[in-house]
Amino acid sequence: MHKRLVIVAILFCLLVRGGFLLVAPEPFQKDIDAYRAIALCLQQTGQYGLLPAVPVESSDLEGKAEAAPENALASLGPPKLGPPKPTAFRPPLYPAVLSLLVKDGALSVFAVACLHLTMAVLTVVAIFFAMKTVTGHAGLSLAAAMMVSLDPILLQQSSLVMTETMAAMLVAIVIFLWSQLTSKQKTPGLIGPLAVGCILGLAYLCRPTFLVWAALLISAFWVLCWRGQNTSGQVAWRGFLAGNVLVKPVVMGLPVLVILAAWTARNQWVLDAPVWATTHGGYTILLANNESFYDYVDASPARAVLGPPWDAEPFLDAYQHRFVGQMRAAQFWETDWQQTPLETPAFIDEVTDDQDCNQAAKATIRRRPVTFVTSAVVRAMRLWSPLPLKRPPGFSIKIAGVVVWYLVVYALVLYAIVRHRKALFQRQWIAVWLLCLTLTAVHAVYWSNLRMRGPAMPALCMVACMAFLPARRAQTSPMDSSQPASPG
Repeated sequence: MHKRLVIVAILFCLLVRGGFLLVAPEPFQKDIDAYRAIALCLQQTGQYGLLPAVPVESSDLEGKAEAAPENALASLGPPKLGPPKPTAFRPPLYPAVLSLLVKDGALSVFAVACLHLTMAVLTVVAIFFAMKTVTGHAGLSLAAAMMVSLDPILLQQSSLVMTETMAAMLVAIVIFLWSQLTSKQKTPGLIGPLAVGCILGLAYLCRPTFLVWAALLISAFWVLCWRGQNTSGQVAWRGFLAGNVLVKPVVMGLPVLVILAAWTARNQWVLDAPVWATTHGGYTILLANNESFYDYVDASPARAVLGPPWDAEPFLDAYQHRFVGQMRAAQFWETDWQQTPLETPAFIDEVTDDQDCNQAAKATIRRRPVTFVTSAVVRAMRLWSPLPLKRPPGFSIKIAGVVVWYLVVYALVLYAIVRHRKALFQRQWIAVWLLCLTLTAVHAVYWSNLRMRGPAMPALCMVACMAFLPARRAQTSPMDSSQPASPG
């Protein structure tokens, strides 16, 4: 029966996501995060880098603030006839995949649409089987998969050349593999941990934030292995020395370390700096920690969460003049730069620029530690808020639908936690909760908005569907075996 339900989930996903792409205005046309530019450069020159780029267009001020570094891409690249400028501005996995779809110097909308539909299908299939593994309930598995297809954030991002669709797919695969790894009734071998580690490594190449998730998940796996050895009658230190406790977590962590080392070594080689994430992180933390945004938060923390959005114009004016002043000084951000001519150097070293932004953000945090704490709470709440900050004035059916959807999802999640609190905090669900913790912790410091929780939505859809599982069924489901096998 479950095979038919999987087919239903796939067809539903294709219908919803494909239908949305047909009606979405100009799908895959805007290169908001410069992924297309990098993909074209990679395909045409073989270099992961940038050629002169078209400035990013954005109609809202916060959007302009997010797009500001992309608008400087032209200065990162040499003349069109010259060699490309290597970059670490964006994580490499998504543009590398896009580069495979480039034909005759162009990235077709149809090819990207097929890629995103394929990733969406893999996401719902992974969630279906993850839910089936932890509950044994095919109907709830179908419900979770259908919720993922309908999720407003993932639906919106599926029409953009951005990483949310790929990130959600990788998250779903990790959750499925983790559920398999921790649900088996006999001790698994090394293939399971290795598979989890490989996908975690790819997830890190899609979004560096996932490196934190990987570290937490590998640590949790070591604890599970140690507890399994310790409760099986063996002496814990003997198991540790024999490698029984350590080997499988090491196998899980090895692909992540290899991928991390390879990306860092590449950046050391071409940029002369051991960049382990991207050269965009400094701007992202500065966007979240600058005098203008802190003033906005201090004026009304509630408004900072619910809207209207922050007026980023003073920040943008100052940021664009960063080459004629010291961003680390408070006076720099208090200066009225509107009448000052722009002085942009012919060449911008992206590593130095990234480090300068990072130091400026840290200086702001040191000057205003109380506001930093307040703004961290604001950013965490913005991450999980059901209400989009960017919305048209007046009442909007579309926005109301999004708000109602997420309020219902959150209500189901809370009800499921109360009803199945014992089951939901067992080892099979560790990956879900550590993912939520990771996103909250990282985006409490870095820039945050509703879109950035997109990769976690498949996991939350699983938790929400647990609200419909009878309590007795939860107690006897595969995730609550009376004598569970240790992953170690």
